[in-house]
This record gives sequence, structure tokens and C-alpha cells, in this order.
Amino acid sequence: MKKRVAVASVEVSREDKAGIEILDCIFPYDSEAEYIKTKYPGIIIILSNLDPLEIIKILRKCFVSLAYKVVPIQLWVKASPEIISEACIQLAKKLKVRKATFRVEGNRRGRVVKSRSEVIRRIAFRLVNELGWRASIEDPQYIVDFEILGEEAGICIVPKHFIWRRKEYLALT
Repeated sequence: MKKRVAVASVEVSREDKAGIEILDCIFPYDSEAEYIKTKYPGIIIILSNLDPLEIIKILRKCFVSLAYKVVPIQLWVKASPEIISEACIQLAKKLKVRKATFRVEGNRRGRVVKSRSEVIRRIAFRLVNELGWRASIEDPQYIVDFEILGEEAGICIVPKHFIWRRKEYLALT
């Protein structure tokens, strides 16, 4: 059954072309993949039978000119700072890594959560105080990302190169 596995930030008003471009990369591995446009301009959600990290591995080998960023989503939760931070702690515990370094990134779309920075601070505080992780802006081992889309938030904790960014892709070529 297809799941919502990634959130893509793409060129505004070109969501359909960007979605097709992303699917062209994924189809050889999952012919049932699809995308849906959200009510937020420039944001699409990728649905697939594949693992979210597998999607990023595929996109690393395939240029997508209309996407700026593709974030794998490991978990969807209700959009609230408390629930998002708790979900991040649970994902971090599953990694079974001690003394990891991290950077928190995230986007807020909609007005359900008042402040993106409040969510970032709450996640960072809990990772440091509950799990002994250390914040590292320049060279983190893990990226903790949340994408708030209205009343829901997609979350991931991934090694730093598992978020696809067009500028990083172009720098490698």
C-alpha cells in the first residue's frame, strides 16, 4: 500500500511538471508511485511503496530540475510542538545512537503551529537533555527535519546527506 514518503518543495506554479519529473525517476523502481499537490503553492507529497530513504537514494542518481528540496518522511503526526518533539525523540531512540550530533531544520505552512523556531528549540532541547545529543550547525551526523502542512507534520531523522537538495546535487556534477 502506498504511503506518503516524501515532501518536495518545487517551483511554484510548476507543481505538476515537478511531480512528473520526480515520478520519472521513481517509476523504474515503483510503477505505482504518484504525487499529490497540496493547498500550499510549491509543495507536493510523493506517495510510494518504497521506503522514504530509498526515494532519496533514487533521486541522488536522477536530476530533478524543478525541485528545490525533497525530504523523506518517516512519520506523520498531528501538528503541535509537543507531539512533533515527542515523535522526534521516539525516532531518535530507534536509531540507538549515543552522543550523536544533529541539526534541526523545518518548515511551517499554515497557522496551526504559531512558531517554527519554537518547534526547533523544543526538539533541540529534548535531544540534548534526554538523549545526550549535541547540536552541530556546520557538520551534523543527523538532520532532524519537520515539514508542517496545516494540521499534520511529516518528520524524519536521517544522516545529513539523506535530504535531497538541488544545490547540493548541482555541486556534485
